[in-house]
Parts: sequence; structure tokens; C-alpha cells
Amino acid sequence: KLQNLLSTPLGTLFNEIAKSPDVMTSCVIKILERAVDMDVGRYTEAASSGPLILYATRLAVRVEGFLKFALKKCTAPGQPRPRGLEFMENWKVEKSMKDLRKTLDERVIPMLEYWIDPIRCKNVDASNLVHAHLIYLFKNYTYEEFDYRSISVLLTSQVYLSINHRFSNKAYDDLADSSDP
Repeated sequence: KLQNLLSTPLGTLFNEIAKSPDVMTSCVIKILERAVDMDVGRYTEAASSGPLILYATRLAVRVEGFLKFALKKCTAPGQPRPRGLEFMENWKVEKSMKDLRKTLDERVIPMLEYWIDPIRCKNVDASNLVHAHLIYLFKNYTYEEFDYRSISVLLTSQVYLSINHRFSNKAYDDLADSSDP
């Protein structure tokens, strides 16, 4: 199924990954850093900085996922490289992934954790949104990549969302109170 991505418009993204992953990721990192520079110290939906930072974060995580997928397909032992990725230089992709992850780890995660500090943030909906993004930051991690920090962020965000977020919609919630018997 994932192999079919190479024959879709996403194949263009894989072409960029194969030909110039450093240029592509440096552009994504610039977008992310410029968005983070707009931080006002908390998430506010009314200001453009909050949604922009979260968008840039999601973009960076998605690009990281494509980089990991391409690298995984090109380093599989005994498997030929997929069409379009035959000439990809693995070391460039690895370096690009590390640069992107470094930016996420050093700039984005501390900022998002600052946003959800209960002393500063009293808006539960905003905290839910930021906690969901903290979980999303670790979407592409493999078992070997998890460490104390990543697991603690994942677990605390999961617990917070379990307590404070209603995951079902009333239209589909069979446990919701109903006046209709």
C-alpha cells in the first residue's frame, strides 16, 4: 500500500527527498524556526502565531515521516530500491532527519510544554490541542528511539487528554443522556 505512494503526486515529494533532501528539510526547518520565533508565550487561537506554529510542527513531522519511509525502503536488506529512489544518498537523508528532529526537540517541544503549564494556561481546549500536538511529535519514533523524555511526554499528554477531552460526539455517543427512550 505504501509503495503505491511513489506513483502518486507524493512521488514528487519522494523525488525531492532522493535528489535534494538537505534543501527540502532546510526550507521546512526555516518555516518552523520562523514560526517559533513568532511565539507569544501561550497558545491563542485569535493570534496567527499559535495556529501557524502548530501547522509548521505538523508539516515538519510529516516530512520527517516521508524521510524515514524513504530511508527504510532504501536500506532494506535484500530488497531493490523503489523506482525513483535508486540514486538517493542515504547519508544526506539521515542528516536531514537529524537536523529536523533536533529542531523539533530543542525548539518546539520546550515551547509546547511551556504553553501547557497549568499556571499559565487555564483554557482546557487549548491545552487539549497542544497535548495532542505533543503526542503527534513522536508519531515517527521507532521502539529504539524512545527515551525517558519522549515516553514521559507521551504518557502525560495521554493522561491529560483522557481526563480532559471528550473523544466522542453526541451524535454518535450511545452513553449520552437522551430524552428519547
